[in-house]
Amino acid sequence: MQATTFFKRLFDRTMPVLVDDARHLPFLARRGFTARPIGDFDFASTTAQPVFVIFTEAAAHEAFLQRWGEIPGITAHLSLAKFDTSPEIIEYSIDQLLDIDFAATLARRSAHYDAILSCDYAEVTPPHGPLRCSMGESVEIANRDDEMEPGWLYSVSEFLEASLVNIERDRSTFCLDGEFAFDGLIYLFNNPELRSRVGWMLEEWVRLAARGGNSATLVGNSVTRLTLGGLDRTEQLLELTGGKERQSAATEFAFGCVDYSLAAQDWSRNSVMHESFWGIHVGIGMGQDIPHFDLIARRAECRHLHLEPASPAEHAPPPA
Repeated sequence: MQATTFFKRLFDRTMPVLVDDARHLPFLARRGFTARPIGDFDFASTTAQPVFVIFTEAAAHEAFLQRWGEIPGITAHLSLAKFDTSPEIIEYSIDQLLDIDFAATLARRSAHYDAILSCDYAEVTPPHGPLRCSMGESVEIANRDDEMEPGWLYSVSEFLEASLVNIERDRSTFCLDGEFAFDGLIYLFNNPELRSRVGWMLEEWVRLAARGGNSATLVGNSVTRLTLGGLDRTEQLLELTGGKERQSAATEFAFGCVDYSLAAQDWSRNSVMHESFWGIHVGIGMGQDIPHFDLIARRAECRHLHLEPASPAEHAPPPA
């Protein structure tokens, strides 16, 4: 099934919607959906029926991901569990999703993947740069397919951005150097204990970033300076990341592909939907020993460049 077909059926309210918390059913009913708890749904008997799932609890999401390859039908899910799970933010994030033009978004995603995967390096241009992204010999990406296959547990985010990732090791796919001016920040925790210790600081970062006046300096793919809301937060960053995981290294360089209405957005909220805003974001951290957080530049632009080929003289054999 084409992704455009899947999401058209979702937006037309002709697809089952499942939730891991029944408290969200009344809200979805007000938005015109016939939703039910995920525990009441038999995936095995719905081979031909696509399903959309909304997760707001981390344990339920993790249990679902263990079923990779087992579910016979086509599924996609929106995971809000690792962000702000207050009812207000959950409803805000779902409304953002329902405002997306998926055909236009997928077209931008395809164009971004074609451009970034065919260049030697890219450069984020002013006023959000200059930030240079040098490509590695091998490339790890999130997902560039438009065709959805049974058994795959697709995340909505895969279809809303074109994403390069350094999962195998630092700089395995890309290396960033330069200045990056950005408009907002979001974060997630995979580790509840870590959230309890430093969640307050990331909440402050989101509020500061929403004021504007944000920038990061990257050297050799690591953030060496961080300014939020015009205030230097480098010391907090180094204390948070020093000696842990990849430290302050960038793990994601991505192009958001959704042309949201800025008037409908509140960037003081920690919503996963913000990372897909049409522009560029840089992700830091793996989410276990340190949070994963995204620095998001709305409407940022990028030049895709190629190394100059060697001149014929450089390839000529030495004189006899």
